[in-house]
This record gives sequence, structure tokens and C-alpha cells, in this order.
Amino acid sequence: MWFALICVCLWSFAGYGSARCARNWGTARANRFRLGLATALLLALCLPRGVIPMVPELGWYIGAGVLHLGLADIALFAAYRLMGPRLGVLVCLTCAVPVAVLAEWLWLGNTPSATALALSGAILVAVVFAMAPAERLRLGDRSVRLGLLFGLLSGVGQGLSQVVQAHGADQMRALEISVDPFVGSLCRALGGLLVLLAVWPITRLRRNADVAASYATSTERLGRQAGKQVWPWLLLSAIFGPILGIGALTLAIEHASSPSLVQAVVASLPVVMIPVAWILDGDRPSLRSALAGLCAVGCVIALALLDA
Repeated sequence: MWFALICVCLWSFAGYGSARCARNWGTARANRFRLGLATALLLALCLPRGVIPMVPELGWYIGAGVLHLGLADIALFAAYRLMGPRLGVLVCLTCAVPVAVLAEWLWLGNTPSATALALSGAILVAVVFAMAPAERLRLGDRSVRLGLLFGLLSGVGQGLSQVVQAHGADQMRALEISVDPFVGSLCRALGGLLVLLAVWPITRLRRNADVAASYATSTERLGRQAGKQVWPWLLLSAIFGPILGIGALTLAIEHASSPSLVQAVVASLPVVMIPVAWILDGDRPSLRSALAGLCAVGCVIALALLDA
């Protein structure tokens, strides 16, 4: 479970870089560049070492990438646009953990202990208190209803991805094959990239329409100039996210007793990002966010010690 905590810490910095890229290029383009760069770097890292086992069981790892970095992330960004990032990520994370628990029970036949489930629930409650928006939203609005739907779909995809990869890890162990963590990262990145490339024509048409409506505006020109300075953030996002972060997640799923508990630790990502935003952006957290964040991290550490 310590690998899952390392993954969350890496993703907190990767998320910061991804946000910088998305502000300049848009989420769809930034995601394609991020996963494309990560896939190229991982291929350059894995191919010379000959660590990629040519077995069909690796398809489960690619499927996990399709669900998580592909479909779930697309749905999550749609939820962001419709009801804001704070509520969007809350809906996703609070849905992902029970989906992972249910899928693990029905498919793999595993049920986490009562203590582990209680700690997982405490993590979710703490995340909700830390990240819940202060303003009231009218849940009757069509945009919010659609946002809730996309948030739920994102949570389903993210929760299922951990169980799918855990099943793949079981299959590889049955073949007595150890999966290199960077191979796990490569498979997930490739799966997500395939989805993004498949929907690229749709996002391109939409982007062209948006550009045509605001062509040659000063904002457009400034955005292109700022895009030239965003490559270091793209490198940070790719290395700390799909490469090292997913590598740590691969190790976490392989060594943890339950993939749903790994997802519970991953659900603490928003509160881990609070001090990162404070240090790098000067975004000082509220007392409620700080205290709830400390509780969430404490529960994560307790869960890691329980699963050690």
C-alpha cells in the first residue's frame, strides 16, 4: 500500500503540470500530448531492455488504461466543464471506491476486512469535507445533472480499472511472469492514448468551431505564445503521471491485498494536492480543508500499515 501512497504523491505534482498544459492547449490536446510523450519515453525505456513479455494477458493492463486514462478521464473532464472541478472530482472519487469494492467481490471473489473498509470510508468522508465547494449548487439544473452523470461514469471507469489490472496481475502470476512497473505504465498509457486518438476527430471539429468563432482575438494569440512555454510542464506531467505514477500504481496493485483498497488510497489525491497548490501557487487552504486533509492522510497511513 505504500506504493499507492507514492503514486498519489507523484500524481499530485503531475496534476499541477497537467493543469498548466490544459490552460494553454485545452484538456483534449494536453492529454494527447501527455500520453503520447509518455508512451514514446516508455517505449524507449522498455524496448532496449527487452522486458515486455509478448503474452495476451498484457491486454488486461491495456484495458485498464482504456478504462482509466481513456474513458474515465474524458468523462471526468466533461464533469469539470459542467459543474466545476471540485464537485466533479468528488463525485468521481466517491463513486470509484464502492465500484472497485463491488467489482472485486463479484469478479475476483475478494472482500476487504471490516477495518480496511472502515478506513476507506473514513478517507472518502475526509476528502468530501476537505474538497466540498462552499457555494450551493442547484442540482435541478440540466448542466449539473449531466455533470453528475459524467462524474459517476468517470468513477465507474476508474474503479473498474484497478480491478481489471489486478485480474491481469493474477493471470501473469499464474504464468510465473513478473511485470516490470514501466511495462505496466506503458500498457496503461497506450490504452488511454488509443481512446484519445479515437475521439480526436470529434474534439478537433469542436475545437475548429470554437476557433472560428473567436479567430484572431488577442486571447487566442496570447494563448499560442504561452503554449510555447508549457513544454516543461508537459514533461513534468508525463514523467510524474503516466510513467512514474502509473509504475507505482502497478506495484501497488501487484503487492496489495486488495485493488479496491488501492483505489481508496488514490481517492486521497485531492487532499494531497492541497499543500502542493499552497507551495507552488500560494493557494492557502482553509482550516476545514487542512484538518480534513490531515485526517485523510492519517487514514491512508493507517490503511498502509494495516496492509503491510
